[in-house]
Amino acid sequence: MDRWIASKRIQERVLMGALVVLSLALLGCWAYALNFEQKMRRTFKIDLPAATAKTDAKGPPQAKEPAPAEMPKELKELIKTKGLFGRPPDPTWQVTGVLGDAALVNGQWMEKGHPNGNVTVKEIGANKVVLEIDGQPREFQVWPAMP
Repeated sequence: MDRWIASKRIQERVLMGALVVLSLALLGCWAYALNFEQKMRRTFKIDLPAATAKTDAKGPPQAKEPAPAEMPKELKELIKTKGLFGRPPDPTWQVTGVLGDAALVNGQWMEKGHPNGNVTVKEIGANKVVLEIDGQPREFQVWPAMP
């Protein structure tokens, strides 16, 4: 029994010693990495020209942020009239299903040709539905076509 207790104490001391050595090794690696980073910063220091540097009361000169590029007028007008990526999807109308001559529009089944308020289903295809909203035809994809 005494031998087991003695060996258990030895095991605990060896384990604690290993943990201390490992902790010191990690601390040394961290200190070395920090020192290495500082040496690299000093070695590869780039001096900024006076015209592009601004001085800060707290530290060394810092680079100015570049001015944003000006967009040509023609491109601005084109984006205003046509949008950047085309027309965004209509958030108020969603076609989620087709069954025969009926389409599931915003959670309601609508038959072809029957008006529902300002919306009428004009055409139903295998994966598309044409709705007439306020007199304007709009095409909605139910799901992407299979290749």
